[in-house]
Amino acid sequence: MGYESKGGEKMKQEKSICVKCEKDRSKHSKMLWTLHNQTELCGFCQKNSNEHSEKLWDMHQLTVEQGQYCSEHKKREKLYPNTIGSAKEGIARVCRIAAMPPYDIEIIPIYMSCTECNLYLGNVEEEYADDLDGMCLKCFREQTEQTHYWYDIPSVLKKEGVKC
Repeated sequence: MGYESKGGEKMKQEKSICVKCEKDRSKHSKMLWTLHNQTELCGFCQKNSNEHSEKLWDMHQLTVEQGQYCSEHKKREKLYPNTIGSAKEGIARVCRIAAMPPYDIEIIPIYMSCTECNLYLGNVEEEYADDLDGMCLKCFREQTEQTHYWYDIPSVLKKEGVKC
């Protein structure tokens, strides 16, 4: 946010263009302005909606919808936050199974899959899924013909004529 000096005092300028419909603030009621400018949390990565491109938001929401459905029970199950080991927090579907408590639940982590090879994506690949078109780095490199060993060498070690 910018600041404007007026009479020796600094006044905070308010955002005057709506994020959702790109109209001026004066064309909104107070309630509509609040509704349009609130941020939603992504159900997949727990980041704000304004940190996503529209394509990435749609990809993450589709992953959540598909992961929420249990084909065994033929219904949508509840989702809960889940952390496996020292990995980032993700989401998991919880299914009830025929067993005695506390063994009557099955926790199934939800991951994004590569659109080409169907392997699960890593953290970086999930974050840049819109740029990579939903592919893992390996498939993206094959699609863009970046398969030479040169791309595997760290940039610090790249020297002409040196083979690692």
